[in-house]
Amino acid sequence: MSKFVLILKFFFVELKLIKKKSIDIFDTVRSISFIKFFKHIIYKNQISIFRDNNISQYLELNTSIWKFKKKGKNKYILIDLTLSTHPIHAIIQCILGNNFRKLTGYDCKAIINENDILTRFIAKSFSINKFEILINGNIFKRFFYYYKSLNLIKSEKCLKKLVELKSEKIEIGKSAYEFAVRNYIKELPSENNIHLFYLALSKSLHVLNQSQKIFNSKNIALFLMAEIQFIPNRIFFQKCLLNKIPIYASYGAKKEDQISICCFDSLKSFNQHRMKFSKKLLNFLIKNFSIDLKNYIRNFIKEDTKINKIGFGEKIYSDKLPKRKLLKFNDYSDFCKKFNFNNKSKTVLILPNVFVDNLLTHEWGIFQNPIEWFLETLKMIKKIKNVNWLIKPHPSEKIYNSNITARRLFSMVVDKEKNIKFLDQRYNIDNISEYVSSVISFGGSAGYEYTKLGIPVITAGDTRYSNFGLTQSPRNLKEYKLILNNLDKSHKVNTKKKFKAGLYWLLIKDLTRLQNKMIPIALTRSNFYDDTFWKIAFKNLKKNKKSKINNEFYKNLAIMYKYKNRHSIKLNKLLKFKKRISFNLNDSNSNR
Repeated sequence: MSKFVLILKFFFVELKLIKKKSIDIFDTVRSISFIKFFKHIIYKNQISIFRDNNISQYLELNTSIWKFKKKGKNKYILIDLTLSTHPIHAIIQCILGNNFRKLTGYDCKAIINENDILTRFIAKSFSINKFEILINGNIFKRFFYYYKSLNLIKSEKCLKKLVELKSEKIEIGKSAYEFAVRNYIKELPSENNIHLFYLALSKSLHVLNQSQKIFNSKNIALFLMAEIQFIPNRIFFQKCLLNKIPIYASYGAKKEDQISICCFDSLKSFNQHRMKFSKKLLNFLIKNFSIDLKNYIRNFIKEDTKINKIGFGEKIYSDKLPKRKLLKFNDYSDFCKKFNFNNKSKTVLILPNVFVDNLLTHEWGIFQNPIEWFLETLKMIKKIKNVNWLIKPHPSEKIYNSNITARRLFSMVVDKEKNIKFLDQRYNIDNISEYVSSVISFGGSAGYEYTKLGIPVITAGDTRYSNFGLTQSPRNLKEYKLILNNLDKSHKVNTKKKFKAGLYWLLIKDLTRLQNKMIPIALTRSNFYDDTFWKIAFKNLKKNKKSKINNEFYKNLAIMYKYKNRHSIKLNKLLKFKKRISFNLNDSNSNR
């Protein structure tokens, strides 16, 4: 595609954005009470300017709770509040920031998007009054960076070379690629939508330029964030690591008042998953708690699978997902009859990802991303006739407004192969593990779930559970093909591997999750301007205002910070087994 055409497409996108920007401005204006706004301008002490009384009540009460005296220390805690999809992210980050503020004695400063009035007022209600503003810029500034991006990489090589592109040692190409797939394109990457990748790259360049000013200060003691991929977060993340600023990234709290925290303190962490636990932690738990944890793991998984049944997917957004019919079978022959499979052949289950998330959060891989992995795997299995192949799409696909789906990719590669079937989204299979002999995944939860059940899992690269050695993980394409061609043979999972799979399960779902009652329980995909969320938030705040610094949460955070541990740990759970033990892991700067 010529540069002239790409420039025309830039202006076409800008015209389309006018409508969206107008709607955003209208929604913002509509949410503001002009009487409160003018009081804020005149008296400077107006706590809320919003029409919604629930928002105002929350902000007013929260302001009265969080009071900090100014201290003379030059260092400060920097908080990323640019993830503005839902205010609960800002609330969690500010709660975490104020706990670190009490722990360290440092003041807080926040990064917010320009014109994000709600996030600014949320931060102020937590006694955070200093800000760095991330600017989107006017059309001339945006075109400047767009034109610059066109000159960085040739259009015919863009899709192949973009992910490898770096500037000032920061992977601006990765941030652009994953951002474009998540937010801009609705179809598979191709020349037809290549201008959107350039658009994302221009955004990366603009953020990189602004990050120089934000992160070059020597007074940043630590950085808090809720996302480490996409734009601007990946750039912020890598800039901090290059400047040797410790990062505390939180995750979780989808439908509960618990979060996990991961500390990154090394350049080795550039593409590390937040839920990748170190070998040090694994060995520490096995050495000190393996006997005690066996029954605990068994009972926990038993209860967890009542809610999150294996093969059905997480229930985080169950209200957003279509209802599915449950398929039940009497035996393996009955199962094969349903799919017209050969009942003398083994059945291998392939579990593709949601293709717009976690595209590049792995340290190495045979394939560049899950999209490429799935397409190439489908091409390979077309030639392997001695097993049955069942593809089960990710249950959360429907949540994302994208046509990059497993069904779409499947239709592109597989025509009418008798031994390859695609399970319709309308169905779930009861006890699916009874009918499959092996599972293939790029790096999803199947790696620990099916391993725990004794079913071998094959992954095609680095995963969040790689340090636990749960799966077969070939290092190159030749090894991967060899494994696929030998899945007709029996493979077993040993007892030790099953235990480690259960231990990872316990860590990700329980032992690393810290409860904080100040976090309102709410779905993060709900409309945050509706009454429901803010009513819940205000009610929760009134109930828990006296325990703003939750002792157990604070204690766990203090141990993590003191000993430079990579992950938060629920100390109270483990101290039930051993009352005197040091949790000094010092593994935040290790990728092992």
